Amino acid sequence: MLVMLLACFGRDVVSTPQPLADDGPVTLGWRLVPGQVLTYRLTTQTRTGPDTVLRVEHWDYLVTEVRDDGVAVLDGELVALGAELIRDGTPQYQGLDPARQDEQERLGEQAVHLELAMDGRLVAIEGLAWADALPHRLLALRLQDGETSGGDRWPDPVLARPYAHIMPVGLELTVEGYEMYDGLYQEAEMVLAHVTTRGAVRPDAMGAPEVWISGDAWWDTMEGVVERRSLVVTLANVQGEPGDLTLSVERVHPDRPAP
Repeated sequence: MLVMLLACFGRDVVSTPQPLADDGPVTLGWRLVPGQVLTYRLTTQTRTGPDTVLRVEHWDYLVTEVRDDGVAVLDGELVALGAELIRDGTPQYQGLDPARQDEQERLGEQAVHLELAMDGRLVAIEGLAWADALPHRLLALRLQDGETSGGDRWPDPVLARPYAHIMPVGLELTVEGYEMYDGLYQEAEMVLAHVTTRGAVRPDAMGAPEVWISGDAWWDTMEGVVERRSLVVTLANVQGEPGDLTLSVERVHPDRPAP
């Protein structure tokens, strides 16, 4: 079913981004307008021991308004969903279709509501449960105000805050995160800004579990939106196989040919 979903929507032809000559500082900004529709492929991959669960969702996001305070409001609806269980490197299909159908029906009855500030900061996310909302949060890429040069970095603790939810109750936590601008790249007809992400949730207690976050984003400088982004979330200081969670979003361009 996952293969069928990917074949149905197709994957955009992606060439290897080529670095552009450094011509000095750039100004990166969001450009969302009411009535605009953005389609993204959201992938959630959970690895625990020999098992890897892969879920791919397609969502349409409608920009319903940009308020006077500059906050853009997006409402998202599920278009399609696929899932796959891989055990010891082998896909498992038995019993998966009913579970996938139940999940599509459940999410299909819901909608996600996002509010993004002018700098990409996530103001609000509503409509979905905590785990369901995690990949949608990747659409909120916070950018630096004003000019940005290679190597600049700026705080973005919002990206790590959701993962404080999985820490033991009663611990004093330090939640931190930042984005760092790497430079401009050419990919086909797009000029993309490469931004790397780092974050952590660290208890003050010695030896307590920790959450580490790393990833990167490719920002479309011409359209002012995320082209694609991924995050890897890893638990540390836990007993047994900690596993990891990989989240990614990738914009779907209906007007581009599939390979």
